[in-house]
Amino acid sequence: MDFESGMDSRWKMSGWEVTNGKSATQPHRDHTTGAGVGSFALLRRSDGDFSSPSLKMTQPRCLKFWHYLSGTSAEQLEIRNTQSASTKPGTLWRIDASQVPQSRWLSASVTLDKSLNNIIVTLAGSRSDGPSSVVAVDDVVVEDGACPPPGSCDLEDDLCNWRNADLNPDMMHWYQNSGRTSAWNSTVLKDHTKDTKEGKYLVLDAEDSSAKKGRCSGKRASPLYFSGLLRVLLSHGHER
Repeated sequence: MDFESGMDSRWKMSGWEVTNGKSATQPHRDHTTGAGVGSFALLRRSDGDFSSPSLKMTQPRCLKFWHYLSGTSAEQLEIRNTQSASTKPGTLWRIDASQVPQSRWLSASVTLDKSLNNIIVTLAGSRSDGPSSVVAVDDVVVEDGACPPPGSCDLEDDLCNWRNADLNPDMMHWYQNSGRTSAWNSTVLKDHTKDTKEGKYLVLDAEDSSAKKGRCSGKRASPLYFSGLLRVLLSHGHER
């Protein structure tokens, strides 16, 4: 649900409002279109719920969404699950503005276990009255199958909150690409994930700058846990 055509009527919203960057102090743009006229859901009251219809869980499912937080630890977003009206909600995921890079759209995903049958998933927000207090969400979707492991990224949809560590224009930067690169002797014709020329991958192109080094780092809203091994597939080339 990208909110460009309004709300999905099966979802219920309380304390939230569908708006755009032209009508809100922040964010200035939505995530879907990157434009000021693009729509997103903004928390207008001190707290509010944005709830799904009842979900039948014959298999694990993945709740994916983008969030935008600005302010202090008072600005919070939680993912809660409820199995019936009489059941106390459980918290599946939680973040506050002090834990993330502020004033930017970040992606998140939460696996919904199939044992949680007929659940209602709620994006519960809370905020203070501060001038920079913002809690917003965009591109909310529930897909079949478990979410990818934390920290993994196939680069097909986005960069999964990974970003260039140095924004100095004199440094080479990684960028998302598909098919052949601009280098005349490029050996990369297809990506690894899909093995097609339309598949996405990252490029650090020496023709972008005379600089000799580039770095890419990642930040996520929740802790990363690796089992002692970071796996990255690399392809490199040089002029002869």
